[in-house]
Amino acid sequence: MGDVYTKHKFGGHWPQFAQPTLFVQFFRKYAMRARSILNVDVDELVMSPFRKSVFKAVERSPFGLLRFNRVWVLNARDEAGPPRHRQFVIRKKGIAARDRGKKWALAPSRAFFASWRAQPWTHRVKGWLNLSGSSDRFYGYHFIGISHSRYWDRTEKIVFDPKLHVRDPLMIKTFTDVFGPETKR
Repeated sequence: MGDVYTKHKFGGHWPQFAQPTLFVQFFRKYAMRARSILNVDVDELVMSPFRKSVFKAVERSPFGLLRFNRVWVLNARDEAGPPRHRQFVIRKKGIAARDRGKKWALAPSRAFFASWRAQPWTHRVKGWLNLSGSSDRFYGYHFIGISHSRYWDRTEKIVFDPKLHVRDPLMIKTFTDVFGPETKR
């Protein structure tokens, strides 16, 4: 959105007023017909170290809601050209590199979600106690180098430092399983 977004006379966040309305419209008009819904952005992927389906897991979960932690994947890659998810496998070390319970999947046909009290939102479901906690069976990987941000510069390149960073084995294995071995062009 560039200058139109940030320099508008109403301020930098003026178009965000539509987001709550769009969530309600989508959820009440379309989502209630779905068996399950996964809430992630285009620059995020959900992976399981146990090779499980997040959709099957939420459909079988006791509360019909599954929250999982989000891991920030750094903007570090050796390849040139358009960025691809599989090129980014470096993240910060340790638990501090994770956002706790920031993304979710839900089964909207459950009685609670069918009521008007539950309201899915970007990083939580409002009106819900989130009794299910955060699952350690799934991780939402947020790829900083894949898209642009209105909040910070995502183009900054990170140099791998073994004291601070790790090449995430789950990402490497999942990408190899899904796409095959990486081939250099």
